[in-house]
Amino acid sequence: MKTTKNKFHQMLSVMAMTFLCFCLTDCQKDPVSPGASYDNGLVVVTTEITDVTTTSAKGGGSVTSENDVEVSARGVCWSKEQSPMINDDHTTDGMGTGEFTSTITGLMANSTYYVRAYATVGERTYYGGQKSFMTTAPSTTDPTISVLDNAGYLTDGCVIELYEEYPFGFVAMANEESGAELASLVVTLNDEEYDNLSISGTNYTYEGRLSFSYEGKEIVDEVVVKAVVTDVYGRTGSTSFTISINIEEEELVPYDFSWYRLGNHTQTGLEEFGLYWESNMKDVYAQIKPLDGVTLFIFDPSVWSSITTMAEKTALFETAIETMYPVSVYNNVSVSYSGSNYDDVIGTVMPDGEKHLMHITRCEAGASQAQGIPFTIYGTAL
Repeated sequence: MKTTKNKFHQMLSVMAMTFLCFCLTDCQKDPVSPGASYDNGLVVVTTEITDVTTTSAKGGGSVTSENDVEVSARGVCWSKEQSPMINDDHTTDGMGTGEFTSTITGLMANSTYYVRAYATVGERTYYGGQKSFMTTAPSTTDPTISVLDNAGYLTDGCVIELYEEYPFGFVAMANEESGAELASLVVTLNDEEYDNLSISGTNYTYEGRLSFSYEGKEIVDEVVVKAVVTDVYGRTGSTSFTISINIEEEELVPYDFSWYRLGNHTQTGLEEFGLYWESNMKDVYAQIKPLDGVTLFIFDPSVWSSITTMAEKTALFETAIETMYPVSVYNNVSVSYSGSNYDDVIGTVMPDGEKHLMHITRCEAGASQAQGIPFTIYGTAL
């Protein structure tokens, strides 16, 4: 019994050794094994990870071979998951045996990564042992931005004239520690967006040109120009400067106009004001209508004498837009009043926001012709 028992133990030992050898041999042949030595004599070693930043690190490895196998590619591969492989992010750092260094890039801050060296022989890839590291946390320093102080550029306290053009600018800088970069820049005028840019890099210079008018804007005597820069981590920096507007502008000077109509044969003079003649043959009324997209208002005659500056003109239209109903036609001119003086005030707002104010002062109607009755309307405009 004792002999039989010893033989049984010996058989178990032999079976166990055989199974272990089989497993070791199979693992060596496995191309995704984390082991460093393989049965073809190839040895792949992953070196320690160094120079770790928020977005990059240094690594590398070595490849040796006892049988002079041909290594077609080598490098490192990395992933947030363990046992990274060649189909993950990787470098290609030459071929053949020997030592090599690798630059690992495109990483996320404050994250753990796993790295393995690799070597490709034929259609198979062999891997070295696994190393891990954690990228550094992003710096807490915000990006900075300052007003561009070039000669002639707008800075705090400058006084500008309406309609004149002035250059201005900003210089933005990211905190370069840990690889921080800029992401966006937003410029506003009195909190209204003026420019919105996607930017990149560690520094950026913005230059613009400012021309200010009251057309379509609230009447103010100061403008705050502000810039906010944001980096890739969402941190912001801002700066601003305030400029004054010289609103003591010269009085508006009315200029004369005349509109001529002869039936639907000749129609002139109205287009620049956003208007057109209605083409009714031999009609005794010279109806005037707004073009598509143009808004027409009829004002009280007393308005005309109260408008002397651009600010007053702008304020008049802002009130009209908010409180008055636009009209679809101006038809106060007729043959019956030919040669009479008129005192009608109308205004138009063009699709681009341009505004015209007109004082119609006289109408002349000619003799009836085959094409219709000719009209000429006279007036002044602002």
